[in-house]
Amino acid sequence: MQHFMNLLVNYNMTSDIAGYLWLLAGIMLLAGELTTPGLFVFIAFAGGCTLASVSAFHSYSLVFQCGALAVGTFSSFLVLRRYFAAREKAHAAPTNVYALTGARALVTKPIKPHQRGYVQVRGEQWCARSEDHSVFEPDTVVRIVRVEGNNLVIERY
Repeated sequence: MQHFMNLLVNYNMTSDIAGYLWLLAGIMLLAGELTTPGLFVFIAFAGGCTLASVSAFHSYSLVFQCGALAVGTFSSFLVLRRYFAAREKAHAAPTNVYALTGARALVTKPIKPHQRGYVQVRGEQWCARSEDHSVFEPDTVVRIVRVEGNNLVIERY
């Protein structure tokens, strides 16, 4: 244990070699990222290696470089997590009943002002009401404006 502590305190590798080793480790992690689709963990470690490399080129100790690795990895992970969460949210397709918005439906039972009728959409019967209190007779094609609870709000197509 004493030998290990002396190694950490009396770290004598030249800063250029250590910096290049950190950069090489970062490049290897980026290459590893290319072989593991969907994880995006190695990119965070590569960011940490980059920060450790900068600290090595500035001749900081090995302990400081390892701290820079930890801080860089954690920071990279947070930035990547925020980026991918925003990207996922922007590209998310509506699901469940929210996917019905904008779809066409066929009136099966008449819809009158302030009364509900029924429409068929994607093979299912739904209770519906008119957006502007219009009258819709059976076999009329309509467009779904929005979903309110288990009722569809429709308009003319």
